[in-house]
Amino acid sequence: MKIVKAIREGRIQPNKPSATKPAVYAIWSDADQPTTTTHAMYMPAPQLPPPRTAESYNPPEEYVPTEEERAEWEATDKEDRKREFLPAKYDALRKVPGYKDLVQEKFERCLDLYLAPRTKKVKLNIDPESLVPKLPAPKELRPFPVASTVQYRHPGDTRVRGVSVSPSGEWVASGSEDGSVRVWDLGNGREVWRWDLKSGPVHFVEWSPNKDEALLVAVVTGKIAILSPIPLVAPNVAATTIGHVNAAFATSAASKDGGAKDRGVEAIKWVRPSEKERERGILVFVEIPGTPKQISFHRKGDYFATVSTEGTSHPPHHKDNS
Repeated sequence: MKIVKAIREGRIQPNKPSATKPAVYAIWSDADQPTTTTHAMYMPAPQLPPPRTAESYNPPEEYVPTEEERAEWEATDKEDRKREFLPAKYDALRKVPGYKDLVQEKFERCLDLYLAPRTKKVKLNIDPESLVPKLPAPKELRPFPVASTVQYRHPGDTRVRGVSVSPSGEWVASGSEDGSVRVWDLGNGREVWRWDLKSGPVHFVEWSPNKDEALLVAVVTGKIAILSPIPLVAPNVAATTIGHVNAAFATSAASKDGGAKDRGVEAIKWVRPSEKERERGILVFVEIPGTPKQISFHRKGDYFATVSTEGTSHPPHHKDNS
């Protein structure tokens, strides 16, 4: 009964004609190949380049090599040849002989396909402009200086080589190429004091970080000048500054008389300027070999160190005997 029911429903067709097979097959057709690949990273093998004019059995005359070109090609190593074959000319296709390197080339082709790894590289389409970081608007960076409020003008086109602000925040010291050290009022830019060291350009200036004194150090060729604007400061600050420098000078003299053997100390000489220069605030000259380019103070103001590209290395200069 089930078979009868299946025949009535059409699921079973008795005496169904068999499918006819084609008498001719298209051997170059890809219809029997699967449309989808079994691997996500599958890549087809690269195709061989199409034949060129030189590979024709009847190429133009300009492609046929001469005897000299043939001899040169045969004398060249296989790796250095521009072509792997020499073009030949035949007037009929039936006269073309078998290619002697056919099996070798097919074997090398199979090796290339078997041994050469192939991976699929996905190129990213990225807009170059999107890689440039977006700069913030200037109004988002405030507060920042937008106008020049105070200018400390030097005479002419004098180049300033060093600038330092006093620890009290009242004065600005500058050293210029005309050999002068100037002290300026920080608030209004007025020049309040000046020393003419007469020793070439001033390379560097630096205030002592000790707020209890007003001590300024300037560097010129071959020496260090220890300065102080005594008339501008309070009497107690002036007394502390002068006492500090006198103690340092006495310590240096005692070290020299005691025969200090430290490397480089014997080349350093502390010199007292004239009485008139000391009244102007030029307290001591420290003569050293070479020309220091920079000075760095200890945070308490007891020592300072110099850096020079000439001469020998020097120990830190002591300015206090306490």
